[in-house]
Amino acid sequence: MAKRYDSKHRLLRTGESERADGYYTYRWTSRSGKRNSVTAGTLEELREKENEIQRDVSDGIRADAKNVTLNNLYELWRGLKRNLKENTFSNYCYMYEQFVADNIGMLPVTKLKRSDIKAFYNMLADTRGLKIATIDNIHYDEL
Repeated sequence: MAKRYDSKHRLLRTGESERADGYYTYRWTSRSGKRNSVTAGTLEELREKENEIQRDVSDGIRADAKNVTLNNLYELWRGLKRNLKENTFSNYCYMYEQFVADNIGMLPVTKLKRSDIKAFYNMLADTRGLKIATIDNIHYDEL
């Protein structure tokens, strides 16, 4: 394989490239076969990000975890949840899909804050007219 260099004649590693606008990109393929990339303004910043990614991969942490939404976690939970009566499980699913999925379910988990949850509960009470007991059920069903 031919060696590749950036505009400052520094040797680029496998997966690294320099864009026309001067930014650097690192691309890799996850175990699931999905292509991922990160971008940085300097080669040094990019290599720090690369090292973090490699550390996460060796520790078994998903590299795309920063983009996981509450809905993604719900789907994972649905596939893994056991030892519930069928009626209880369908009630949990109904509550999530009816009240959570279209609201805060689309938010990335890493961006979700306590204030978002409190605002969501207030919206359920004020706008949707839900009683406190129903909101408590939604809260506990999500855990």
